[in-house]
Amino acid sequence: MAEIQIYGKLHNNTTDGVIAGAEQVYDGTQGLTQGEINAKAMAKADLASPEFTGTPKAPTAAEGTSTEQVATTAFVQQAVAGIATGPLTEGEIDAALAAVVALVKVGSAGLATFCPERALDFSGVRQVEPYAATGYSRADGKVDTELTRVETVAAGEGVLLRSMSGGAAEAYVPVAAGAVAPTEGNMFVGTPEEIGSLPSEDETWDYFILNSNGPNGPGFYLANDKTVGAGKAYLRVANMKPVSVKISSAGASTLYSPKALDFAGVEGLTAYIAKLRDGETWLSPVSDVPAYTGVVLMGAEGEYEIPAIESSDTDVSENKLIGFLEETRLASNDTVTYYGFRILKSTGNLGFAKISEAGMNCPAGKAYLALPTDRGGDGAE
Repeated sequence: MAEIQIYGKLHNNTTDGVIAGAEQVYDGTQGLTQGEINAKAMAKADLASPEFTGTPKAPTAAEGTSTEQVATTAFVQQAVAGIATGPLTEGEIDAALAAVVALVKVGSAGLATFCPERALDFSGVRQVEPYAATGYSRADGKVDTELTRVETVAAGEGVLLRSMSGGAAEAYVPVAAGAVAPTEGNMFVGTPEEIGSLPSEDETWDYFILNSNGPNGPGFYLANDKTVGAGKAYLRVANMKPVSVKISSAGASTLYSPKALDFAGVEGLTAYIAKLRDGETWLSPVSDVPAYTGVVLMGAEGEYEIPAIESSDTDVSENKLIGFLEETRLASNDTVTYYGFRILKSTGNLGFAKISEAGMNCPAGKAYLALPTDRGGDGAE
């Protein structure tokens, strides 16, 4: 500590008197010599890297403070008060791991279906690989799937896991960062909860479950009312039963089906897809359509049976009709404007009426027109 030299006359702040002498100062009680003031200064800590003795005190910072402010013992005690002491329980460890990874297991057959609770990222995993079912062929109650390797799996999505070793395997798979969309066209259906009895078919679908010891080798076989456990998946394939359609007295309806359909032999009924030409919507007739194609149907009032077919080569890439297999809420927005097919109040004719920004619940199995919002317009006949 450097010595401090003080010269001049200092005023007594209490008495406003003057103390004479160049080597005398006033500390409020008595006059001090130059040597005494130097001794007091030498006992003080430096501003840079001070070294304290005794029990120094400082203001206690508010809880959660994260600055260069001095942390007192009171602040430290406050910060650690909520931290558990002692070893973590098995449940606490599992909960902490579940937030960042999921344990995935494959049995000795090397195959397993899987449905994660949270979206997972398999990109860096080497023990197991996930696959989506994007195509199929069938014969004798068994389906051979066309599998597509995927890097991420959405929460609740069904996939097939394959062990890289061909036998039993397990791996810790990281939880995906951000939102993950299901693989488009994936025919696996995840089961977050157990299904006690899965039928082999209904009016639209055939259902298959994985059987590693099937009569024709490992693969997917008709479910036959088997149980599908939680966290597993099954395969859902559109069957070949005809699709029933009812046309009202208005003479028209819409349809969206997971089956490829053949309208050529259905007397009195015509199917159309919707195309956009020079800002106008045109209906173009088609004789058959691929699976998952929205169409407008026109015909006399009545019920019709539309045959299902294995596939269709009709080009529907310009079709502006979309649909859903489950009830879905649609709302027009800044990017896409949606229209429902109905009788327009303004003209009394059939046409497409805009679905407002407030939205509406759209029934499953119906088709809706989706156009760029900048096209404009509230409806089209």
